[in-house]
Amino acid sequence: MSQIELSEQDLEKVDKLVKNGLFINRNQVIMSGLESLSEISEDEVRKMKDAQAKVNSYLEINVGNLLSAGCQSRL
Repeated sequence: MSQIELSEQDLEKVDKLVKNGLFINRNQVIMSGLESLSEISEDEVRKMKDAQAKVNSYLEINVGNLLSAGCQSRL
């Protein structure tokens, strides 16, 4: 069976779900997530990608400008 590598932060999140009693073990956490994601329709995935692109664009335009302004004010 293939191995999946997770960052320390991801493992901490998985372990927290197990510790809080939501899942029995790490494998159950991963399998539950995969099952949930596999039930999403292609149309829903497309809508999520569109929404993500809009949010990223908004943040890049507005927050990016705020960060630039903050850096310039320090100079």
